[in-house]
Amino acid sequence: MEISYTPKSGIVVPFMPFLTEKENYDLLAVEKQVNHFIESKVAGIFVLTTCGQSGNFSFQENQDLADIVLDTARGKTPVYVGIGRTKEEPDYPSKMLEHVIEKKADAAVVLCSDMSAEEQVEHFSQLNHYNFPLVAYSLGTQQKQLKKVEEILVMESVIGMKLTIDVRQAEAKEYFERVVNLGKPVFMGEDVVLYDGLELGARGGVNAIANLMPETVVALYDKHFAGNKSKAQELQQSINTVLDVIYYGNDAEGHTFDAAAALQCAMFQRFGFGSVTMRQPKPTYSEKDAEIIKSVLNFR
Repeated sequence: MEISYTPKSGIVVPFMPFLTEKENYDLLAVEKQVNHFIESKVAGIFVLTTCGQSGNFSFQENQDLADIVLDTARGKTPVYVGIGRTKEEPDYPSKMLEHVIEKKADAAVVLCSDMSAEEQVEHFSQLNHYNFPLVAYSLGTQQKQLKKVEEILVMESVIGMKLTIDVRQAEAKEYFERVVNLGKPVFMGEDVVLYDGLELGARGGVNAIANLMPETVVALYDKHFAGNKSKAQELQQSINTVLDVIYYGNDAEGHTFDAAAALQCAMFQRFGFGSVTMRQPKPTYSEKDAEIIKSVLNFR
């Protein structure tokens, strides 16, 4: 059966759920987060990808989280569910994919960065038999991998790809353009160069920073789409001002922030629900760290 589904262009949020102080998913906060994304007019939600520590949670915990996101967003915005853990738990991808199909998600997101290029092709070939829409997630950024990426993107079930790469470097830019030219929708995953990715033909972005400031990231896409590139560049710079602190800045002790933990802390500072808790070994930041992070949250 031919797959006709095409991912919606725009900004997709790779969902970062809040945790409780006992380091469990804060399921009570999920609906609030999802509804805020919907109000911000995102083009979709990735859940159970690398943003959110899903690799540290059980199949059942991840299934419960995905189900709430799917139920909350159904009919309002597309939801794409990650089915990763290819080597640590070989049965996990097929089990999660079967659940995703049963729950009528829009697509499954295939994470297999722990595989060689040859293993990735074989993995996608096996999943292709399910005849369900698949999104490839950051398969690699080296020129030598391009042939294998092409083998994956031509598969009937593969409807698009998220590519995280800094296209300010000439070789990376060329690689990104060549992947775009393969014809399947490509989404820029490197937050700091979202604008550059759109200029090179990306259909949108899958951007972790949209967990914190979805309105700004969506506005960047909308302005670029409308041809107002100067405003889009201005919005990129406002995003990068935040990234300079929470992705690349230092904590109160002078150590580089853990980007995921700093983002979680910033989300708590902005939205006022959830917590700053991260599951070990990720750090949970102190009040002094939170003050540094809070200093750049005047973007609204």
